[in-house]
Amino acid sequence: MPELILLHVHDHCDDKGSLISVESNQDLPFTVKRVYFIYGVPNEDIVRAGHAHKKNHEALIAVHGECLVILHRNGAPVAEYLLHKPNQCLLVEAGEWITVQKFSKDCVLMVMASEHYDPEDYIYSRKLE
Repeated sequence: MPELILLHVHDHCDDKGSLISVESNQDLPFTVKRVYFIYGVPNEDIVRAGHAHKKNHEALIAVHGECLVILHRNGAPVAEYLLHKPNQCLLVEAGEWITVQKFSKDCVLMVMASEHYDPEDYIYSRKLE
């Protein structure tokens, strides 16, 4: 299973402000079929995700605030990324088990997915890792 990849995405800044763009099949190694946001997490003790996917690849960006993304293998954490800048994009491949935690109160986490939502694509048992 490959390591997570942290990309620096296009950040265009001038005296009028900043603009960040992410393009399918250019910045991301897949076509985006679904975008969703996680926000309003009530406290930093909440843990989200806790699963892997069979086919789905994801790209995560903390568009506001921060959160900690942890990759697990064989039940133990092996890589941690603090997402805290909107120009950081974390790629998560199919089969990689992740948890997301330590959300700041103002965190908005955007997830771009390679597949449409399919409950059959989720792996909830670590026995399948």
